[in-house]
Amino acid sequence: MAVSPEKSDLILALAKSFNGTKQAKLGNDCIFVRPQKKSSGGAAQLLYTNWDENVDGPRPVVWSPAASSWGQVVNQRRIDSGQPPIVGTGSAELRRYPPSLVSYAESAEEALAMTERALADPTAGRDERRRYALANTWDDRADQLDSVIAGRLSAVAEDASRRYSF
Repeated sequence: MAVSPEKSDLILALAKSFNGTKQAKLGNDCIFVRPQKKSSGGAAQLLYTNWDENVDGPRPVVWSPAASSWGQVVNQRRIDSGQPPIVGTGSAELRRYPPSLVSYAESAEEALAMTERALADPTAGRDERRRYALANTWDDRADQLDSVIAGRLSAVAEDASRRYSF
């Protein structure tokens, strides 16, 4: 878990409290929360570039930045580089992606179930995610924008031709 410095003392205390409870055990397995203090901007950059676990510590399964807007920054940077978004921001924007690309939970229980499924088979949906990323590069977005602009310019030119023909 990566947590912003503003909340680190509270999260560390909560993690220590949780780690000593029976809820920290799942069957024969133990669940251990290890918060690591990371500035929101630093963690954001690592999440949309390359989190090197040898240098930066374990890549977080949970990230708690200082503000939810950091999640939008990470997602946009990933989208701009042809990667799918990874941070749930509670935004309706996430719902435009197919569930196979973005998991969106309505409750903590649903999020836990989704996480367990993803951990059980980390390769599930990988090919679809790659196809989506390859079909949504910056060049593809630029081509789409060019097409929209060309279409609008053509429509404006036709309209002007009809209005001002003598």
